[in-house]
Amino acid sequence: MIRFGYIRNGILFFVFSHPGAKQEFDIIIDSIKTPLKSYPPQTCASSSFDDIRAFVSHKRPTSPSFERHTAIDYQERSKGTFSNHTTNKKVHDLIEEIRHSIHDRTD
Repeated sequence: MIRFGYIRNGILFFVFSHPGAKQEFDIIIDSIKTPLKSYPPQTCASSSFDDIRAFVSHKRPTSPSFERHTAIDYQERSKGTFSNHTTNKKVHDLIEEIRHSIHDRTD
């Protein structure tokens, strides 16, 4: 839920997409400040900061540098061996489509 972060005027800002994430961040901010100041990430080593703050933004970033393309890569653990006792045709077809998708990944 962290959209992005930046350093401005000696303050490290975290921008969140949800108020609940910001609230959790505010609760544990003291335990985050010390390690970040002691061991800053390599990308932030040249920029020092004195404080850390967070806020919520619902705006979509316009810069293409914020686009994320994450490839989901995991090992399928299901074998697709389950019963489909549903009587609703639409739901039955959806479950069968999921089963075929699982079979395709595990072959």
